[in-house]
Amino acid sequence: MREALLDEMMCTSQIQKLMCKMKSSGSVTSDFLCSAHGKVDKAVDLFYFAMQMNKPHGNPDLMAFIEYDPQGNEAKRIATLTDAVMRPKDPQQPAYTSAKELLEGIERVAETLG
Repeated sequence: MREALLDEMMCTSQIQKLMCKMKSSGSVTSDFLCSAHGKVDKAVDLFYFAMQMNKPHGNPDLMAFIEYDPQGNEAKRIATLTDAVMRPKDPQQPAYTSAKELLEGIERVAETLG
């Protein structure tokens, strides 16, 4: 029963649906992320983390807490970082395979912004 429930959650999860849609459209090419589709995996967390930081106002509950200018330099650099997570130059060997690595990327963006 537990396995059936987990399978159902994986099929109906909004994150999984979004990942599937983006994978099908070519917006996600990282083998690391693509291989996690339909599974409970740290790659799904990385995918969602990258999505949230690229579109922080997508969650209306967080809008009041996050200053975000989609046209600003910071947003553009974060979009570049997110693109590296989703569509790495070498899909078979992506540079980002953990939230820790993504955090390090965010810290590098922050350093360049001063």
